[in-house]
Amino acid sequence: MSSQEYAKAALILIARVQYAAFLDKFGREPGVHDPLFFDKSKESPVKADHPNACRQILEVAGALGVEAAPVLAFLGLDQLPQEQLPSNQNEARETGDRPGNPHRKPLSDSPLWTAFLADRALHRREKITSEELQILSGTSFLGNVTKIDEILFVLNVIRHSQRTS
Repeated sequence: MSSQEYAKAALILIARVQYAAFLDKFGREPGVHDPLFFDKSKESPVKADHPNACRQILEVAGALGVEAAPVLAFLGLDQLPQEQLPSNQNEARETGDRPGNPHRKPLSDSPLWTAFLADRALHRREKITSEELQILSGTSFLGNVTKIDEILFVLNVIRHSQRTS
């Protein structure tokens, strides 16, 4: 998977979390013109400035266990002057580290993953390739995966991002 394909797939996952955050904060779904990266201190939706949008991407990416750097590059947020970047982004650039979250659970640690791997009929029906299984095995979730449908949703996000690139 190319860096741009990865960025698109990760951005879809990040957008999903930001959508839920918007819904939680404002009590409604975002409209067409509402920002997904918003100023959390405001009572109505206001677009976040670049450093705060960058911070939100870093936080959500860390929680999801995806790389933030390709997403930031894809959105052009990696070109901000050093002093405008959140401090954890400066550290990530210097050390190559990315933020993490102790609540993040690798899919490969899930008992459901073992069942998913063993279900060859599901693999045939959904046309799941060995490359897709490898990509999925490196995916991390917040909390435990409880349904096969959650794994299939992530697989479809990955497939969609590959088709649109």
